[in-house]
Amino acid sequence: MLQDSFFDIVSESGTQFVLRFHPEHPIYAAHFPGQPLTPGVCFVQIAFELLEHFLSIDSIPSVERLVLWEKHEPQVELTASITHLHNQKIKVTFESEGKRFSSVTILIPTEHDN
Repeated sequence: MLQDSFFDIVSESGTQFVLRFHPEHPIYAAHFPGQPLTPGVCFVQIAFELLEHFLSIDSIPSVERLVLWEKHEPQVELTASITHLHNQKIKVTFESEGKRFSSVTILIPTEHDN
């Protein structure tokens, strides 16, 4: 779990979460020393954690797509927005001040998938 160590939820409004990151976290020391950037896999994990919180989902079977538009430095707060696409697809988009940093499209399990 990354919440409370790598990032905090500063505020929540419906399907939007404002996130603050912890630049002192060891992940940033390794990725990359002197020029810390949020790894793509961290965006995936954050999306999973937000969906667990928002939808009370215990398991998420697969990521359909991860897109990285901009490099994210940990001092920049991001707004994560959850959007239901169709069927069992949900997209979590990470933005700040109109600038899109990343999005993760996730396939949610159906009742018979469990």
